[in-house]
Amino acid sequence: MTGERGVRDGAILAELLPADEAERRALLARHEPAAYAEDAQAAAVWEAWEARCGALVERAGGGPADRAAWAGLLVWLTRESARCGAFSEPKAAVRLALLCRRLLAGGLRGLVDPDEAVRGCLAALPATRETVPTRDATELRTENFEAILVSRHTKTLVAAAAPLLPQVGDPELRAELAAWEELRERLI
Repeated sequence: MTGERGVRDGAILAELLPADEAERRALLARHEPAAYAEDAQAAAVWEAWEARCGALVERAGGGPADRAAWAGLLVWLTRESARCGAFSEPKAAVRLALLCRRLLAGGLRGLVDPDEAVRGCLAALPATRETVPTRDATELRTENFEAILVSRHTKTLVAAAAPLLPQVGDPELRAELAAWEELRERLI
């Protein structure tokens, strides 16, 4: 992100950082009403803010507290974009799981609960383990397009959640994710 837009987005993020949730929503609605439009433009706006905020998390010069503050804003942006409908439920779940993984890898724990991220991915699955189309049961043909899509979407959600398996605290959730992970190779 460069130029005038980048400077503007940086200024908006700096305003959002110390604000509470209600103030953040009001600021965004005032500065960028397109973010709440529930369309492709809204998704692009949120992705741009998250990319800019993510870069600030990576290079925050104020030490751990500064990094944690920017990471907290990044989590809020990701959740707010899902809440306002900028992304579908499955895409929002994948985005939260990927963010959780990124934060954990960066040593930022406690901002996104791995159980919550995994639960979101599993809740967004379009099929059950018993009904999901698999390679051995579904021919890759045009007339099976819907079944192939269901399998692909399932695989994407499981792939996003699976690396969080070691951090999942709930034994039932861990077992459910492990069962899906075992099935993932057979998905299309």
